[in-house]
Amino acid sequence: MNDNLVLIEKKGRVGIMTVNRPETMNALNTPMMAALEDALNKIERDNDVRVIVITGAGDKAFVAGGDIAELNSRRGLAHYSEFGEDVERIFHHFP
Repeated sequence: MNDNLVLIEKKGRVGIMTVNRPETMNALNTPMMAALEDALNKIERDNDVRVIVITGAGDKAFVAGGDIAELNSRRGLAHYSEFGEDVERIFHHFP
């Protein structure tokens, strides 16, 4: 996995996660989803962090949505359902 897909920094009690695919307007693909989940798990273990801010690299978009190139390569409803389940699982970290 590319460790640079999600950058993590800490400023005081604020954890900052930066989605880092500006060339695709930070579109979410399978590696990005795995990197987001890893970053969330890491930052949630830091007891000093009280707030998590998620931002996007570049100046065009926070996150453009699903990576169309990857989504177009998927065949059948099961693949889309799997991607949707990944998104739901990751973003349910936030109550």
